[in-house]
Amino acid sequence: MQLSSKQMTQFKSRMSGLKSEYTTFESHHRELAEYTLPRIGRWLVSDTNKGGKKNGKIIDNTAKMALGVLSSGMMSSLTSPARPWFNLAHPDPDMQERQSVKVWNKIVMQRMNAVFARSNVYQSLPRVYSELGLFGQGPMGLFEDDDDTIFTQGYTQGEYWIANDKKGIVNTFGREYRLTVAQMVERYGYKNVSEKVRSLYDRGTYEAWVDLYHIVEPNTGRDFEKSDSINKPFRDVVFETSSSSHVNSFKGFEEFPIFCPRWDVNSGDVYASSSPGMDALGDTKQLQLHEKRGSEAVEKMVRPSMVADPSMRNKHKSQLPGGVTYSSFVNGKPGFQEAYRVDMRINELEAKSKQIRERINSAFFADLFLMLSNSDRRQITATEIDKKYEEKLLMLGPVLERLNRELLDPMINRTFNIMWRKGQIPPPPPELQGVDMKIEYVSVLHQAQRSVGASSVDRLMGFAANVININPNSRHKINFDQTLDDYSSMLGTNPSLIRSDEEAQKLVEAEQAAMQQQQRAEMGMNAAKTAKDLSQTQGGDGTALETIINSIQQ
Repeated sequence: MQLSSKQMTQFKSRMSGLKSEYTTFESHHRELAEYTLPRIGRWLVSDTNKGGKKNGKIIDNTAKMALGVLSSGMMSSLTSPARPWFNLAHPDPDMQERQSVKVWNKIVMQRMNAVFARSNVYQSLPRVYSELGLFGQGPMGLFEDDDDTIFTQGYTQGEYWIANDKKGIVNTFGREYRLTVAQMVERYGYKNVSEKVRSLYDRGTYEAWVDLYHIVEPNTGRDFEKSDSINKPFRDVVFETSSSSHVNSFKGFEEFPIFCPRWDVNSGDVYASSSPGMDALGDTKQLQLHEKRGSEAVEKMVRPSMVADPSMRNKHKSQLPGGVTYSSFVNGKPGFQEAYRVDMRINELEAKSKQIRERINSAFFADLFLMLSNSDRRQITATEIDKKYEEKLLMLGPVLERLNRELLDPMINRTFNIMWRKGQIPPPPPELQGVDMKIEYVSVLHQAQRSVGASSVDRLMGFAANVININPNSRHKINFDQTLDDYSSMLGTNPSLIRSDEEAQKLVEAEQAAMQQQQRAEMGMNAAKTAKDLSQTQGGDGTALETIINSIQQ
């Protein structure tokens, strides 16, 4: 496809602007990678598929291990493929209880979970969480696939640039990358590559590299009366960096296909303002220096610097165990001896290193995620979360809300829409026509978040029980039905386990009716016994007996 020189200039100018805006963040992101996970990030397009050593600044890998715990912990406690982590629900709780709605939701959830399991979503998400924990943002693209319905692609820091919409959500994604000539032809087709690439392919130069630009952005100039690919709400353009007019791919999307969750972001900024990696960077650098100096001190103790008489310059000297050195004497002492002694306090050194490691693990929430991973149950009770973890969960609260908004919600919505367009979603019942379904998250981490609120209910009910023991009338101050509903919601309990108010009221009325019937039966039995006794004692006087018999028959 050919574009006008004006259009190509606009695309290249857009890419240049996005790239230039990122330059102020690059040095900081490079440093984060160098001291934590050196092989993450790509700062030069020429680094593609290069395997040189990059861990020259790492001596102690505590930060790397802590980042791994955070990534694995978020995967297992937030989007685990081994357990349900989200549900679809009607915004109206009463409508949600209808059988037709329940059946449709169940079918849709089964099919969506099958699509997620069949695709590479669960392979891409751990890398997203690693990028997020280290750099503060972790983009992932989700695209249609003929075989698996969807496929995902993660992107690493340095190879992409982003921009926000008016609501602060990422709606523009630019990327610079490279493919081999063979990959170019395979991906875009022989007819859609430039003449230069076709020439290289025809000569058999398959492994030559080709640099490309890729931009996804709102399609501001689209024709709203047309529904073809190039007039979708978002456009996706790929072109070679050296191209003057040729475009390798030009297509559109109904939804923005790139999700870019951020740990935290300042108002008006695009890139994250903080992350666990940023918070731990100072301690991470200090730990490397501390371990280096400690290793040097141990080395000096094991292999100390030596002094020797000048006459020994050309004589044999040995510092090996059991080695023999022949030396003259200096001031009555052997002329080959330690220059100085290193008095290193090992315990103090280890204690200091331990403190630094604890701070690094704390910054990456390693202790919290290890606690959550050790629980095999789907429910996390409030009593299992002590004050220390409550504080951690409260700190994660804003992050979790941002993840819902910038990653999980759009991922679920786009997957649903793709499946709908492919005819993989059954038609909804009349109750759901025109209704936007609500996404409910039921992962371990979401449940733990709600459990923090549930702990206050636990404390209230414990205190109320003590008060009621002293003053029984105080029980009327507690709305027990509402307390049970709220507590169940905080824990993320399956709604089907809690009856509705109407169902509960019917059961109460049935119990009351049964009790009244039992009371009448007991009254009848007592009356009959009394009548029998009277009949035996009063003989011919039937006035009292008849009165009691009449009461039994009523």
